Amino acid sequence: MIKKSAYVGAFLLFLFGVISCEKDFTDIGSSVINNGVFETKDTLLDITISPVDIAAVRADGGISVNLGEYLLGVYKSDDFKTIEASIVSQIGLLADLKVVENTYGTDTTVVTKMDKVLIRLPYQSTNTVDVETSDGNSFKIDSILGDPTIPVAVKVYRNLTFLNTLDPANPTQQNTYLSDAVYSKGNMLNEDANFSFTVPQNETTQDTMYVFDRNLSNGNTFKDTLKIANSAPFMAIPLDKDEIKTLFLDKYETTEFESLQAFQNYFRGLIIEASGTDGSLIPFNFFLGSPVIDVFYTNTVLANGAIIDTIVKNNSFPLSGVTNSIYKPTAGNAPSAGNFVVQGTAGTMANIDILQGTGLQDLRSQDWLINDASLVFYIDQSKDTTFVPLNLFLYKNEDGNPSLIKDIITEGTSVFGGQLLIDDNGAKDRYHFRITDYISDLLSGESSYNPPLGLKAYSATDLPISIADTIVDSFNWNPRGIVLHSNTSPNVERKAQLKISYSIKK
Repeated sequence: MIKKSAYVGAFLLFLFGVISCEKDFTDIGSSVINNGVFETKDTLLDITISPVDIAAVRADGGISVNLGEYLLGVYKSDDFKTIEASIVSQIGLLADLKVVENTYGTDTTVVTKMDKVLIRLPYQSTNTVDVETSDGNSFKIDSILGDPTIPVAVKVYRNLTFLNTLDPANPTQQNTYLSDAVYSKGNMLNEDANFSFTVPQNETTQDTMYVFDRNLSNGNTFKDTLKIANSAPFMAIPLDKDEIKTLFLDKYETTEFESLQAFQNYFRGLIIEASGTDGSLIPFNFFLGSPVIDVFYTNTVLANGAIIDTIVKNNSFPLSGVTNSIYKPTAGNAPSAGNFVVQGTAGTMANIDILQGTGLQDLRSQDWLINDASLVFYIDQSKDTTFVPLNLFLYKNEDGNPSLIKDIITEGTSVFGGQLLIDDNGAKDRYHFRITDYISDLLSGESSYNPPLGLKAYSATDLPISIADTIVDSFNWNPRGIVLHSNTSPNVERKAQLKISYSIKK
């Protein structure tokens, strides 16, 4: 299986955008004719749009694909599904773990006290301070969806389901996990069973550090502070110290910790579960952000009852290996007549049928030279447009064989389209796709393959990584949604249609 990275997309946006410069301008059936022999005309053709509910999408990471983001939280809009997004992840193993590293005499005792255990999830953020002209840092947290002031409950459980990288039914194949997969929960590991988060909204966020107490054997305490690289902000979820001591520290020098395979069979990871009816949804980049479990503890060294040394320790276990998303959708309001909804994750998409019945054969008989063929989907601007997809994606969606439309390879993404377009008043207006080569092949008879076209919210894994990579996977971590005018919209100027520009002999 070809490995895809969410970060290949940025390069491809450039690469495919310039491929069209190399296209032979004399392609039969798709050349622009502008001379005295031909005249150019336009026609609008009816299409049929069928909404499709998405029960689940592929949500496995760390096996064949590095997902760009993992979502945690709740996103609610009356026009779309409410999405509760959670994460399940394996934990990586550190080498040579020992609670007490030094060897002491018989008159010396080492007392270990647990100080704090945290899941540390670095936010995606932007430093708003110009480092060339100013000292210090000031961060703005990026890509928050929903209302960040509403608390979202988060519970952390020990995962009891073994996360296999190979398909148990066919071990020659890599395993896949859908976003509605069910994982067996062990003990809840929260320090506070009522833990919830809100997202700081000012640029001097205090989430750039975490202050906690270190504990000595005599009951005294002292303050310690956790910061990460560049003093960037992070979410901290405190875990139960006694539970982690039993599960981790007490096992450090046992067979459960002697290899990664043994460890991941013994401790099969964490389920970080968000729940609620409203709140905010936060994207965490596990590929670049380095999320970890921080285990802080202090060794007090005593000789003849007197403290001779204090050793502060921290073991940071990475959340790595198989890391999957869990999406729990709840239906919102049904779209109005003449509308349809596109929403990512376990939301909704649509199938677009074009040139059905005798439509294809009728056009073939016209002997047109196709200059341009476009599908335009207009936004219903009376609906929620706060967090709309910046891109939609169009592809051939035959059951069991979703594949790319030719134009994305031959013309590149900048010509193929799908980007959010703005009207003259600055309002979010439409998504425009050019499928000229696809239509030209159908009309010329070069192809008769005309399955429904799928329209969905774009994720970076939709783009190909080579010309041979034509299969469209169902990965999606884009929870944004949009209400669009359908082919039955009463607004004639904004209803969805196929527009073909063509040239014919005079």
